[in-house]
Amino acid sequence: PVLWIADDIQFTGEQARRVLAAMGRATRGERALLVLAGPPEALGELASLVGADADTEKLELRGLDAVGVTELLERAVGSRALAERLAPAVSAWSDGVPLVVHEIVRALTDQGVIERDAEGDTKLLRPIEALELPPVLHDLVAQRVSRLDSGARRLLDAAAVAGTNFDADLVASVLEQPVLQVLQELAEIERVHALVRSEGRSYRFEHRLVAEALREELS
Repeated sequence: PVLWIADDIQFTGEQARRVLAAMGRATRGERALLVLAGPPEALGELASLVGADADTEKLELRGLDAVGVTELLERAVGSRALAERLAPAVSAWSDGVPLVVHEIVRALTDQGVIERDAEGDTKLLRPIEALELPPVLHDLVAQRVSRLDSGARRLLDAAAVAGTNFDADLVASVLEQPVLQVLQELAEIERVHALVRSEGRSYRFEHRLVAEALREELS
């Protein structure tokens, strides 16, 4: 059996996508599994290249809910009471992404916000709001943001100042650009980089850490 995983396929070029599509067609009926991860638009485009008769299954991955974050925190810190105390803030910061939850717990320990005593009990020493953005998460976000051209970066900088959720009309006003142009650029950023998501006439950053990282670099 063969398992091949390709992540962030929205960053692949046309030739690479055609190779992946050819692999999907070539492995039909074989003991092989090709797992592709990316935003819906990129996956839909690739599915059309593979063909409608391909044996495919689409899974939409969502973040953990508050209960899931609490359970993950309990396993990480070893205390149900502390997990329930941390869960609201961690849920908001992580948007339920398990990797981010684990990195936040690591940062809480490294930065002295929580501490495990000699008896093995974990205690909260300082307010969780004192936590700084973990470097590994900042680096991950910075890597994705670095792929933006100067115009898209300027647009997202303005949007980040407005908050995790923002209005395209407001961003257009700040940048003194036509609203239509801003909407077109946001649509391209959503399709290619998956850093923002449209919600009707409004937009939101795909993850609040993106907005926070952008604001940190502006300050």
